[in-house]
Amino acid sequence: MSSRISPFKESTMATSNISIKKPEKALAQALAPSTSQPLPIPCSYQPIFHLRSGELYAHRVLWNVHPSGVLPPADDTAFCHDAAFLAPLAQLVTKADDLMRVCPKVFIDPFPHPCCASRLLDCTDQFCRTSRHVAPSLVFEIAETLIMQPTGSDVAHKLKQGGFSIAVVYQEGDWTSLKVLMDLEPDFVVAGRCFVNGLRKSPKKQILLSTLVRFCRKLGAQTIGAGIESHGELETLWDMKVDLVEGPYLIEAASKMQAAYPQARAKIESLHTTPLGIPSKSQNLLGSLATYVPPIHVHEKVLDVAARMDREGTLTAYPVVENERPVGLIQKDKLFFKLGRRYGCALYERKDVTKIMDKPLVFEADTPLERVSQSVTARDEDSIYDAVIVTRNGAYVGIVKVHQILERLTELKIQMAVQANPLTGLPGNNVIREEIAHRLHNGILFAVGYADVDHFKPFNDHFGFDKGDEVIRLVGRILREAVSEWDAEGFVGHIGGDDFVFIVRPHGVDGLCRTILARFEKAMEVFYDAKTLEAKSYVAVDRQGHPTRFPLPSLSIAVVTNRERPFQSCAHVASVASEVKHAVKKMPGNAFLVDRRSA
Repeated sequence: MSSRISPFKESTMATSNISIKKPEKALAQALAPSTSQPLPIPCSYQPIFHLRSGELYAHRVLWNVHPSGVLPPADDTAFCHDAAFLAPLAQLVTKADDLMRVCPKVFIDPFPHPCCASRLLDCTDQFCRTSRHVAPSLVFEIAETLIMQPTGSDVAHKLKQGGFSIAVVYQEGDWTSLKVLMDLEPDFVVAGRCFVNGLRKSPKKQILLSTLVRFCRKLGAQTIGAGIESHGELETLWDMKVDLVEGPYLIEAASKMQAAYPQARAKIESLHTTPLGIPSKSQNLLGSLATYVPPIHVHEKVLDVAARMDREGTLTAYPVVENERPVGLIQKDKLFFKLGRRYGCALYERKDVTKIMDKPLVFEADTPLERVSQSVTARDEDSIYDAVIVTRNGAYVGIVKVHQILERLTELKIQMAVQANPLTGLPGNNVIREEIAHRLHNGILFAVGYADVDHFKPFNDHFGFDKGDEVIRLVGRILREAVSEWDAEGFVGHIGGDDFVFIVRPHGVDGLCRTILARFEKAMEVFYDAKTLEAKSYVAVDRQGHPTRFPLPSLSIAVVTNRERPFQSCAHVASVASEVKHAVKKMPGNAFLVDRRSA
């Protein structure tokens, strides 16, 4: 077994002994030009946030370059030194202590000036060799147009091979090809201001961005919506399931960084996260209930619409569209009430329907039913509709009656209640299998983590079943919260007992595991007294009646992913995971193991 497990990347967690290695000295030595001091390039910092949790994720370094392209106070000749590419990074290192203390990840553009590109490739190899240990902290942003060029492509691939993260930036309308993403497999893809601006009102931009988000999710890359200037743009990015966001609407860039931005977090939290645990299948999306009703066009007359309603009889609500986009809703009972009043026919019958239509509730087809229900129940009494309008990329596709939404949600909750674990409320085995099968069937890249508590049975026997149940609920809560923050499409299930499953995007899953284990170790401290914590063990009677010293419970996570190998079925996934689980349980303390074998 050991020979088969050897290709795994082992990562143990003993968080009490963890220390963040400060990279200033080694990185500064690697970056400092041999003939001159680092160039003083002014910069500011733009915070980047998780769109689902509102937590600070990173800071983006913005070089304050003069509009003419000149970097004060240096001239172009000085900047074209053979280590010029490293000069902005050398400046960054002077603030590395602050950066790492405030936020562990920094996005940086290695091209603060056009002349950088000419000498960039010569310096990349040296940088990667001497600075590999700071790779988890630096993300290099490179424009898509530059990566399409030989020099930019070579630099990006070398940095990627050196262990650094890459973010491809689509800006100024440059959308040449998605092939660059397939070749490079970047860690992040940035949708620049040109895509975010007017996104809410542009079906074409929504098509482009939704395609990009789906494509990146299959590749395991995170998407970033940049330059947000309004709440409407933030809501649209939320609906399109973008992972990270930044922009002046959330917080302006500043010369100093903060560890937290409560104002920005409040704006994101106002969007109301979708509860984790309900499978995000088509049955939980509004589009699954949509029925196509031939729409009314804005220039139709009220009398003609009334005649149509009288003929069709059964329908109670009709959408009004202009250029395929919904602009209103006409309710049958309200229309006939107006026409039935004194002088009603004379007043309305020859007017366009725009004079009597209501402002509609409009949602995209892939909107979760929970969010639609929240909007429906938040309406005032004057805005009570019996139907909502469904669109796809802004174009009308059908309507859904409110009672249908409520009935479907009730059915789903009953299904979840029947299949959920009574202790944690998390979905059980049937839903877990469905989630894995769904991803396999649709060719989605994913990582499955199998988590269970080591040494749980002696803890349960010694401290009591109530304490044991508390630990199980604690693990479920930690997994639910960590996965929700990590991946908007993530899933958490409870197999039973002390065994859990989570499913997330594969890229960076090591970081998620570290977060889970660190939170578990910290949270478990409340179960022990100081003496037990210091000894990291306790004496209890075993099942044979003999006093025995047992280690404190720890958490083991075995992770398998289809990024390097194909899986044929859920059973295949479980079989490979069993091998990894057997190996990780041999590791001491809180630990995780990621299977990186290709077969």
